[in-house]
Amino acid sequence: IPGTKLPQVAKNFGIPENTLREWTKVSVVQSIEVARTKRGGTLKANMFDPLHRLTESLMVFFDRNERQPQHLKQPVTTKLVVAKGIEARNNLLELNEIQPFLDLKEKKTLQAFTGSDSWAKKFAKR
Repeated sequence: IPGTKLPQVAKNFGIPENTLREWTKVSVVQSIEVARTKRGGTLKANMFDPLHRLTESLMVFFDRNERQPQHLKQPVTTKLVVAKGIEARNNLLELNEIQPFLDLKEKKTLQAFTGSDSWAKKFAKR
């Protein structure tokens, strides 16, 4: 909407202001347009994240942690995110051994998951 301030647009659409700011950078906009028009195809979003169950487990933990009284909250660090990610991965794989529910892609992705610092930083931005 022309003339509307960035903070207002972010608030109206429920988008973090820094994300919206990144989207408005010329290079990002150009990259999206190139991807949309390349070879006549359309830009597709990754609709299936093989780590979605792990992400959901972590979000439950961090949501509970956030609601704890201040003196019981665990400080969120990349080491904590990695440790909880590996714990969630192990739990999901154990549950899958008892009663299979993961598809092959999810299982392979979870088995390969190492919980790197870069993954933890990306997760923390969500």
